[in-house]
Order: sequence, then C-alpha cells, then structure tokens
Amino acid sequence: MRKFTFLLLTLFCFAALKADGVPTLAKADAENAVEFLEEQQEVILFCACCDDSKLTKVFISWVHTEPTNIEGQYQLMVEGTDINSKPIKETVDVTQLFFIVGNKAYSVSQALGLDADPCTGPFKL
Repeated sequence: MRKFTFLLLTLFCFAALKADGVPTLAKADAENAVEFLEEQQEVILFCACCDDSKLTKVFISWVHTEPTNIEGQYQLMVEGTDINSKPIKETVDVTQLFFIVGNKAYSVSQALGLDADPCTGPFKL
C-alpha cells in the first residue's frame, strides 16, 4: 500500500510540473519583454504545455506591465484584437507567447533568454 501511495503521489507531482510557466517577471525582464513586443505587430497566444489550448493570433495595440502582489514581480499585459477584430486584453505568461517571423512562430521566453520551457519549438502557422 505504501508503494502504491508513493507512486500515486509521484504521478501527481509530475503532472503538476508539466508546464514550466513564467506568470510573473522581475522588473528588468518585464521591461525587456515590453521592448521586444513593441517591435512586433502580432503575436500568438498558445499554451503548448496545455492539453486543449487553442492558438490565438493577436494584433498588438499596446503592451505594458503591471505590478503584482509579490514585491518586485510584474505581469505582462497584451492588448489588441484577434483575427475577427474581437478586443483582447490579457495577462500573459511569456511561455505562452510567440512572435511571428515569416510563416513560423517562435517563443518569446526563449528569445528573451528566460529559463522557461514553452513545451514546443518553433512551429509553422
């Protein structure tokens, strides 16, 4: 019974560690992300670590940061419209944010050199 309980707990731990997200950033990283994203006209919101995440293209109108309740940590905010002109205003995890070059999407977290796993390499759009 102990082995079964240990195995079950281990499986739950690995399931919880599946996504190596970065929901908040230090101020310098957040400012770098804003500078990088201000150069982009559109981005892809997509959680490759998630089971049933949909891909959303966002035409950026504004990118900024907001402080969190954790001292020295900031959230990244993206505002714009989707392909149907529906307004989007979201707090984003940089591991779930991709920039577009040609017909491929690349991880913003990797481009910024953050230690985070977006759960995918570049992908074709």
